[in-house]
Amino acid sequence: MIPAITDAADVPLRFDDIAAWGVIVGFLSPLLLNFIISNQWATWVKSLIALGFSAVAGTVTALLTGQYEGIGIPSAILLTAVVTITSYQAFWKQVAPKLERGSMPPPEKPGDDT
Repeated sequence: MIPAITDAADVPLRFDDIAAWGVIVGFLSPLLLNFIISNQWATWVKSLIALGFSAVAGTVTALLTGQYEGIGIPSAILLTAVVTITSYQAFWKQVAPKLERGSMPPPEKPGDDT
């Protein structure tokens, strides 16, 4: 059974929740990673770049939301990495399969009928 919201105090008035920002940043991260990662790179290199990007994005998210004490930064890094991987596999990979830099063939030159 889903509990009903009975008080206006249950609805957040500000958007400074680290989890919400971590999900947004993680969901949009594959779009930004497209400009960094090349299709010709080895899979392990692409994975390391994505992990490093998630670490930086999670740290920045934690610092901007004021969650830099305790486990705020590791939690933000982990959340950002998980959402980045999941959103890429479940959404971006199907929506735009040619996202990686270098995955599109070069455009044909006009008049080239070979």
